[in-house]
Amino acid sequence: MKIAIFGGAGIQARAIIDDLLKQDDVDEIKVVDQKLGPIENAYSMRKSMPRKLTPLACEIPRGFYRHIDVWEEMEDVDVVISCLPYEFNFQLAQIAIKNGSHFCDLGGNNDIVAKQLRLDKKARNRGVSIIPDCGLAPGLVSLVVAHAVTYFDRLVTVEIRVGGIPQERDGVLNYSLYFSAHGLINEYAEDALVLNNGRIGRVPSLTGTEVILFPEVCDEPFECFTTSGGISTLPYTYKGNVISMNYKTIRWPGHAKVMKGVKEMGLMDAPHRKTLEDIIQKSLNTNKPDMILMRVSCCGTKNNSVRTRNYEMIEYPKGEFTAMQSCTGIPASIIALMQGRGEVKPGAHPQERCIDPVEFLFQLEKRRLSVKIKD
Repeated sequence: MKIAIFGGAGIQARAIIDDLLKQDDVDEIKVVDQKLGPIENAYSMRKSMPRKLTPLACEIPRGFYRHIDVWEEMEDVDVVISCLPYEFNFQLAQIAIKNGSHFCDLGGNNDIVAKQLRLDKKARNRGVSIIPDCGLAPGLVSLVVAHAVTYFDRLVTVEIRVGGIPQERDGVLNYSLYFSAHGLINEYAEDALVLNNGRIGRVPSLTGTEVILFPEVCDEPFECFTTSGGISTLPYTYKGNVISMNYKTIRWPGHAKVMKGVKEMGLMDAPHRKTLEDIIQKSLNTNKPDMILMRVSCCGTKNNSVRTRNYEMIEYPKGEFTAMQSCTGIPASIIALMQGRGEVKPGAHPQERCIDPVEFLFQLEKRRLSVKIKD
């Protein structure tokens, strides 16, 4: 199997590469990026570049659909993984279909995902699969919800709560940056999808702040609030099967109030967003130890009785990787491998419609990422 990773020198891509290198049926990994310094430096410390790894410098301009270098790096590739900003993913998916490659990405933007899913017929005709939003949230949480759907006879409510945060409070925002500022601001700026009384709606991000407890982590409560992107396609997939569903991001207390003020001043609007991203990228720590907190709370009926079920994951850094890198990169690697092994039907699909959630959670467990189920 040959796999190409675009944006392969980025933070999240490194955990994907590490997992792919461990697979016996992966023969080559093309690491495609404009600047290869980070990936080359990582392996120079180990004194040798792995035999399977091929670093390739490639200019990836916006509007690159006809850019010959991008097409060439996808030739003879079984699976393409995008770790680039979400704006690139629709064009990359189009090129992957033309070249006969499967495609998945880390996603994060509802409008881009909707465009990708409209490629379904073209993907089916070419015999390839297109799966957006394959990280943590969006991503892993979608398959946790899919697992819950298989357990309940009928789901009534689903509450998804996820956060990647420093292990200790940090700075005025009580936050450190574990992925791109571009993606972070998108979560706060765009409206969020919800299912409310069976109807799909939108609510403003940075609203609905509530307290959430993880006593295994610390005695102090955390906060969570509505953000965009993390719920992905779930409201559309489960409309008619679930009455209410919402997604909120977990942070240390006080974060939402500050970011809501920034938003109300218009600093997340188009004319100012790039400046805000640059400020956040430069001012927030990126090397503080992190942790991932996830809880998906479900209530429904099973065997004619009301049941509740919680799915929880608490993760800390492992080895050279942050918790965010592992929890984002490994799910994407698992999906890409399933695609390359022919375990996904052709077409453009949300992952909750085409990936076996039991097998996915089993593969996570094999990689020491554990989702605990509490009935």
